[in-house]
Amino acid sequence: MERLLLTMFLPAIQRRHTILFGFPHPSSANGQRAKQFEQNKHAMTETIKRWERRL
Repeated sequence: MERLLLTMFLPAIQRRHTILFGFPHPSSANGQRAKQFEQNKHAMTETIKRWERRL
């Protein structure tokens, strides 16, 4: 799903829109959400820091 969104929104991303990829779905049915969050935490933090520098 993330790959599809990335493909669809690449022009928007290139125009400096903000989309945070890597954030797991919060549903309790997603038993891997804590693991996914920890795996992607650094990359998501860096993305948010880049957004902050652009403000």
